[in-house]
Parts: sequence; C-alpha cells; structure tokens
Amino acid sequence: MQNIFKILNSKKINKKKTIINKKDNEIKLEKIRKYKEQLNPPFPVGKSIVYTKFGEPVLLIKPEDLSEDLLIYRMYINDDKSFICFQINLIVDNEVLQIADIQVLDKKHFRKGYGTLLLEEAIKLAKYRGLNKVTGWMAYDNQEHHERQLAFYKNNGFTILEDNLHFEMLIN
Repeated sequence: MQNIFKILNSKKINKKKTIINKKDNEIKLEKIRKYKEQLNPPFPVGKSIVYTKFGEPVLLIKPEDLSEDLLIYRMYINDDKSFICFQINLIVDNEVLQIADIQVLDKKHFRKGYGTLLLEEAIKLAKYRGLNKVTGWMAYDNQEHHERQLAFYKNNGFTILEDNLHFEMLIN
C-alpha cells in the first residue's frame, strides 16, 4: 500500500511514457467513489476501490458468494467523460479455475494494467478456493491479437502449452 501512496504523491512514468500524477488520480478517485455509491447491481456484490500497477484507481466489483462455479468480476475505470467496464469470466471445474474470457476492449486501454489486475484477482480466487491450477484458452481475431495474448499470459507467469492456444498456471 505504501508504494501506491508514493505513486499518488509523485509523477510516475510507465513503459508507454504515460504520466500518472497526483491531481489526475485524485480526480479519478473522487469520481470512482461517487460511482461506487451509485452502483447498485441486482445481486449481492463486493465493491472495492483498488489500484492498477501504475497507481490508477479503479472500482472492482465481484460476487459476494465466491463459492459459485461461475463468477464474473467487473472493473470500472473513469475515462474522463464516462465509466468503462472491463471484466473477467471465470469457471470453477473440479480443482481448476478456468478463465473463460478477459475483456479489455479498445487499444487505448491496452498495457495500462487493467487485464493484469483482473488476472491477479482470478489467481487470488483460485488460492482462496484451494484450487491447484488456473487455465484458459486464447481466442483471437488476428495474429497481432494472438501475439499480444501470448505476451500477456507469459508476462503474468503462465505457461503457454504446445498448441500455443492454451495456458496454465499451477497454484501452490
């Protein structure tokens, strides 16, 4: 948590030279807090403000009942004029957590830590549930999309299987 405050209290430049500064994050954080209070889904959820690896505040929505076999985690970001939702769909099957889909759409939102944050939440869930593996299958539109997926899962500690479509991580 201390690192987040360091990021919020100073300028930080990420790999793409995007400047994240205290004033921008304070504005985003206030908008996220207001949105959190207004958001009332028709099912019980946990709502929390979390931070990307670059220090950006986002609203994370996850089911209160983590014992279900189908779970959807949603993340809302403030994109100046509106809120944008990203999500990860998860299926628990025996001792395995399957990532059915991660949706971070629009290139302007790539490489900002949103997918990584959703993936980290999935891994936390697998550990919480005592599962031994996280797996998934990559569906892609074109070669560039597939290469981006391969790099994403490799960079987040997953093993890419021989078919270059499936990935897995063993959980200790």
